Amino acid sequence: MSLLTPAYSYQELAVFNQDGLEIKWERKGGLTYYLYHEAAIHYEDHGHALAKVFKKKAARWKYNRAMIRSVILFVLNDGLTQKTAWGTVEMKNPNDPGGPTVTVAKGIRIHKDAEVGRQMEAFLKQQYPESETIPAPRTLLKWLENLPASTTRSLGGINPTVNNCQLAYEKLTSTLADLSKKPGINRICSTDDLKCLQKNVDMAAKYMKSYYPHAISDVHTPIATHCIGYGCSSKTQKVHARFCVPGEMADQDEAHLETCDHCELTPKLFQIFTGLIGQLRDEMSATEFNQMTYNLALAEKHFFDYLGFIMRSHMQQKKWKEMMSRRKPFEAFCVADFR
Repeated sequence: MSLLTPAYSYQELAVFNQDGLEIKWERKGGLTYYLYHEAAIHYEDHGHALAKVFKKKAARWKYNRAMIRSVILFVLNDGLTQKTAWGTVEMKNPNDPGGPTVTVAKGIRIHKDAEVGRQMEAFLKQQYPESETIPAPRTLLKWLENLPASTTRSLGGINPTVNNCQLAYEKLTSTLADLSKKPGINRICSTDDLKCLQKNVDMAAKYMKSYYPHAISDVHTPIATHCIGYGCSSKTQKVHARFCVPGEMADQDEAHLETCDHCELTPKLFQIFTGLIGQLRDEMSATEFNQMTYNLALAEKHFFDYLGFIMRSHMQQKKWKEMMSRRKPFEAFCVADFR
């Protein structure tokens, strides 16, 4: 093999058939790109093909089907991958290098692969606490390469609800920076208090972006911000909430009295910032005060819109899967979006 690599490319050797004579590979599995690459390195290092080959010992772990399925479902979760396609990607079958190229839709992954791999590793350790074969971070990144997706710095125009929620936390950061420049801020907050506020803003933003989509549940939970059935119901029409607990509609509010500290952190931050703006009103012009108050109220609205969007998306995906499970052979769905 080392003797052939200088004269032939991998593609040529993979489909080599000259004068009706085919190369018969004695190695189980035939020619692979890894074998060709190692042979090319061997020839480049020694300058000839007769040098002895020293094989490296490698440990191979086998993962069960349940774990592989958990990884795929985790990556395709609505909280990590947007369902809107963003361009296409050309893919080939790794078992058929000389075969045709297939064009598939390219999804949008909200986080970078390194962050998704970190979350995936923590998820698998929680799901399989007694397993000794949890994939290493490098292995998880390799798996993500086989699930291609685009990443965007801004989802504006693609998913404005998610983008607006991200901008809401940026607005809190910019508002805190503006308030820190006011002379009267020193009599209200110390420097450590301002740093603590900024840390809480960053922590709340990270929770909402990375963890909240996995915290909600379509099964009844007494935490109001986590219960999808209760969250997707209005005060007068609790259509979904009636499946949470038996009884009259009025009983649903009593069944969702618990709160989540992480979910309540953002509304508390808006209350604190609103109070700071009110106490420093004398040091602002009327225009600056009104603009700052309006931006804060709009950011708070975008935050609550995001909570509802995540819950509705989860329920929509669940209904879609139920409909697809009832699909008969040779049936196809056509989805039309009217604007």
